[in-house]
Amino acid sequence: MTIVGELHTLLSEAGVQPPYTMVGHSYGAILARVYAAQYPQEVTGLALVDSYTVDLVEQSELDNTALPYYAATASLWVMQRLGVTRLILPGEVQAMGYPPEIVPEMVALRARNQTLDTDIGEKGLSAYLALARASVAAGEMGDLPVAVLWASDSYASYDREAMLEVAAYSANSATYVVEGANHGSILGNEQHARQVSDAILNVIEAAETGEPLAQ
Repeated sequence: MTIVGELHTLLSEAGVQPPYTMVGHSYGAILARVYAAQYPQEVTGLALVDSYTVDLVEQSELDNTALPYYAATASLWVMQRLGVTRLILPGEVQAMGYPPEIVPEMVALRARNQTLDTDIGEKGLSAYLALARASVAAGEMGDLPVAVLWASDSYASYDREAMLEVAAYSANSATYVVEGANHGSILGNEQHARQVSDAILNVIEAAETGEPLAQ
């Protein structure tokens, strides 16, 4: 995938040498796993945080959802250009639990037209199909240490089948449920984020010692 290839090039050009513990949240969790599959010699562990899940569907099925998707995307595009999202975003970011001094920075980033346009480009219908295929092609990760974290109050926590599927990516995985967290606060709230950090440290320790990932 383009994003994964670009990340590999960026790390190389920046002189950030492997091995890596890859951490991804939401959509990024899938990209982290695809990276590990494409460059297995570089990745010694994964932390998948409230992972977005994709189903492998045919282009014809995507075509059936094209109209509502483009309608929703157009609405977001107009709201962004009119500055409506800039009014909504502060409350959303604050609700995630981020420190007050960080809120303006996050709002400034997410309110940029380029940010939304890039997001739409990365998650459009054709990109969705490519991501689904890459996810399936990634397969299982052997005994690679993989920490899987779920926010108890997010959409993903209600999909038991998806949770079991992600846990089965590796024979050396541990699943953690961050109670009281939602899709945003699992990173923004200090107490929730600390649990994510602890899980990442568990992955690093397992990778360094060769011991099974601590449950």
